Amino acid sequence: MQVIAHHKHATNITGAERWLSGFCGGLALVTGLHRRSLKGFMLAAGGADLIRRGLTGHSYAYEWLGIRTARKGQGEEAISVPYELGVRVDESITINWPRSEMYRFWRRLENIEQFMEPVKSLTELRTFNLTHIRAGAIRYGQSNLDISDELDVRQDRAKYEADRAKDIALAGEHGLGAALEAHKLDALLFPGWNISGLASRPGYPEIVVPLGMIPSGGGGQNPFPAGFTPQPAPYAAAFVGAACSEPRLIAIAYAFEQATKRRVAPSATP
Repeated sequence: MQVIAHHKHATNITGAERWLSGFCGGLALVTGLHRRSLKGFMLAAGGADLIRRGLTGHSYAYEWLGIRTARKGQGEEAISVPYELGVRVDESITINWPRSEMYRFWRRLENIEQFMEPVKSLTELRTFNLTHIRAGAIRYGQSNLDISDELDVRQDRAKYEADRAKDIALAGEHGLGAALEAHKLDALLFPGWNISGLASRPGYPEIVVPLGMIPSGGGGQNPFPAGFTPQPAPYAAAFVGAACSEPRLIAIAYAFEQATKRRVAPSATP
């Protein structure tokens, strides 16, 4: 596995900052050399670095602080990978194991250390996020991480396992799974995507197919302030299948999409 840093991603300051760095750097370089003293040489060295900053568009101080003022190559809202560095996988392996067994193994976090480096603690992750707020590490907060970090894994394990077994029984074995098995179905169709929370509890996959737009407000009394005209809201159909049924679920959703022809590009796109 190789980490790739593209040259275009090295630019982390704006064009205006580059021009200003070049101008101030040139001025400092000339002034420092003219003084012919230790302080003058130090000033010239600083000026040379400002010139480098202007020519390359890269600030090592910004990189260290996690700051970026230049536009990102993948769009200003791209926040998933710091500084847009990628990871290329040069080798793949085939695991000769049933998908269901692999799925169960992968879901147990304690098994990860058997094939990966030890997972860092949530405390370290939360601390990293807090120190990189300006870089967009936690744009949407980390309340779930905070709550999880407060839990005592050993003390709360019994309660977790009881709640987990209840979720699997009610949402899976006696819920969605029972409906699929009783009627010999490949998938269940639901209006909207509100079924996501229930389907995720037993680990059932879900795929959503856009159907169009509907009036906002639910059709009852207008919940919005007087004079405010809400835009239509998106609406979709959700398909839910049994665990490890993703290939079949994708095929069903694709067939539904092609048959209904309700998925269209937004009018705002070119």
